Amino acid sequence: MPEDGRRVEVTGLNGGDMPKPEFPTDGVSVKAGDCVRGKVPYAVPGDKWPERIVYAPQSLDEPLEWLVPAK
Repeated sequence: MPEDGRRVEVTGLNGGDMPKPEFPTDGVSVKAGDCVRGKVPYAVPGDKWPERIVYAPQSLDEPLEWLVPAK
């Protein structure tokens, strides 16, 4: 979410005009504190920088949220 409060949606499973998302899909559960690397592209205007990420797939009871480090 950019600092101005706007929300930006991900490109979906096929990537749209952007690269296709890449993340583990082998059915392994990730517990709090674990790290799994992947890529979920989203478009952000060139003069903006996201402040936080909200991850809310239907499989989660509550969304996960984390801050994006500054450039």
